[in-house]
Amino acid sequence: GVRFLQYLGCSSNGSVDGLPQAADLWARAQTPAQRLVAAWAQGNTRLWRGSPGEALQWFETALALEPQTTLAERSALFVTDPLNFVRAQWLWLRSLRGDDAEGLERDTREAEARLRALPQTQDRCVYHCMAAFRTYTEGDFNAMARHAGQAQAVAEQESFDLWAAIAALQWSVAQAHLGQRPDLEAL
Repeated sequence: GVRFLQYLGCSSNGSVDGLPQAADLWARAQTPAQRLVAAWAQGNTRLWRGSPGEALQWFETALALEPQTTLAERSALFVTDPLNFVRAQWLWLRSLRGDDAEGLERDTREAEARLRALPQTQDRCVYHCMAAFRTYTEGDFNAMARHAGQAQAVAEQESFDLWAAIAALQWSVAQAHLGQRPDLEAL
């Protein structure tokens, strides 16, 4: 628990490299759920450091651990279901890599079906914000606006200020790309 919080803190503020903390989480992980969360930490750090190939490998490691875990075990180690982060980031990186559109669409539908079954509303914010990043890089600004709008609606209803801010920025970017003037005052 404490080591994971240290990882989140250092990776969030940008002043400390998260790789040592992610590696420590991986080295100390004893259960499949702990290994899954540690694999996400390894992949997440590498994603934001600009190493997408390495990040994809770690996300695939996390996905492979899913059958050995339960939602309750995973959620006890993370605020929400860490697989939600894993799937959203995995889809984004696969899109950047140029994976076949049919396979991505199938995996996106599966991820969204799993998302609907999750009890935490924060999972919806996370997924839709990550999906907005993905659809931005794909150049699909209508989908970006849809994902950002869904994330923003839940975030504002639940007072998830960080996700509300991210979604509002994403929605404004999508609107600008669609030729509509974003409401910058609302940001």
